Order: sequence, then C-alpha cells, then structure tokens
Amino acid sequence: MEKRICVITGGTSGIGRQTALQLARKGFSVQIVGRDAEKCKQVMAEMEKIAPGNGYQYFVGDFENLGDVKMVANLIKNNLSRIDVLINNAGCVYADKKISEIGVEQSLHTNHLAPFLLTSRLMPLLEKGENARIVNVASDSHYRGKFNFEDLNYDKQRYFVMTAYERSKLGNVLFSKILAERLKNKNITVNALHPGVVKTQIGTKNTSSFFGAFWKLFTALSGISEEEGAKTSVFLASDDSVAGKTGGYYDKCKEKTPSKLAKDHALAEKLWTWSEEKLGEQFYSGE
Repeated sequence: MEKRICVITGGTSGIGRQTALQLARKGFSVQIVGRDAEKCKQVMAEMEKIAPGNGYQYFVGDFENLGDVKMVANLIKNNLSRIDVLINNAGCVYADKKISEIGVEQSLHTNHLAPFLLTSRLMPLLEKGENARIVNVASDSHYRGKFNFEDLNYDKQRYFVMTAYERSKLGNVLFSKILAERLKNKNITVNALHPGVVKTQIGTKNTSSFFGAFWKLFTALSGISEEEGAKTSVFLASDDSVAGKTGGYYDKCKEKTPSKLAKDHALAEKLWTWSEEKLGEQFYSGE
C-alpha cells in the first residue's frame, strides 16, 4: 500500500512541526513548507529518526510574498505525483499595520490569500489523491471576526493586532465552508479546526515587546502544549471516522458549530470573489 502524501505549510515550528512529526509516526510521506531551509532540514532529520524512508521533502517559501506561494506550488507540482492531504497551517500576527505587495492588510494576505492561492494551485494534485483531504487551521478567535469590505485595510478604523487576526481566521472558516460546497462532487473533503490556545511563538513574531510578553504570560497560564495543539490537525488528516465528512469546524477532535458569520453563504461568496479579484486569477475549477 502506498504511503499517503501530506503537504504541511508552516511545518518547521509550533503545531505545524508537531503535526509533521505525528503524521510521520503514522507512516505518512510528509512534505513540509517553511521559510527557513535549516529549520526544514532539522524537522526532516527528526522525521527520519522517527520513521525512516517515507520520502520526506521540504520546500522553502515565505507566504508573506505571493511570488513565493506560486514558486512553492510549482516546486511541489514538479516533485509530487499527487497529494492526499493538504494542511494549511502557516499563519502570522502583526502588531502594527502592514500592507502587502498587492495592497492588502498583511494578516488577511498571509493567513487567507496565501492558502487560498496555494490550495488553488495544488488542486490538480489533490484531484489525483486518494480520498484527498484539505485541512485548514483556523481558530476560535474567528467567533469575534468581522468583515467590512469598505475598510479592509483599516484606513477608517483603528488597526489592532487581534482584530486583524480574528478577521483572517474567520476568512479561513468561510473559505473552508464554501470550498467544501464547491468540491462536493469530487472525492475531496475540506474541514477547518481550532487547535486550542497553544504555547507557540506565534504571538511573539512581528509583534511589540509588550504584546509578546502578554502572549507568553497568557499561554503560560492557559495554553496547551504544541503536541496537544496538533492533535485535531492530525485527526482530520488521518482518522477513518472523518473520511468523507466535509465542511465541518472541529475542536478537540470533535465537530462544533462555528460563528454565525462563518455560516453566512453570501459573505463567503463575497470573500471568494474578492480573493480572486485581488489575486488576479480564478480558483482552479478543473476545466
């Protein structure tokens, strides 16, 4: 039996690294995407030690840059014959407002547009996968997320790191819901998840010393380990009980109801259309 091939973005640290290690232990051929080649090599070595000979590979790219997303997608397509699982795990927070190269607030750019584009570009390989699964790492912070399409770059209202992050995570759930609908006649499932409040370094990257200190204290008091935080990603990627189940939102390996806005079909369609317009290309349709 061929080993299932899983691509994980943000696979060099935090829950992404733990997801890679746990899936390697389950016999997956794990392909990691990260920003730092040396860190990628370290995770590769860890996976080889756990379960040698599973055909691990790594691809280097920074998802703040859409050129890198396209480059990584091309490299993956040139090196893999199929994808059985795609885990969109990479994400960032930004203490100060930053505008991306295409004029989009950076949290929305990195956390939503980058995985939207990568998933689109990798759809031909997912279509060749066996009972393929797309797993999007979102967050319960999406419950507080809102979209104001008249002020997506916070030109009228004050920028705040968590408000921007919450909106980007709502984008992840909306994307998962509508993509699941669009792929319902294909053998590909799409689900989103909340990993929990995890003791990772995400809150200390691209942030102020004050917010970084707050994040460390907050996670120290209420956070779970990276190993625990990876469990729902691993569950959705590998468990037989969710085979064929799509369009769900999961926490602690159980499905739960997302926010009211996350179930708003009109909002999801509007975000999808806006995403295609900003990227300058339509999502892959197989035609």
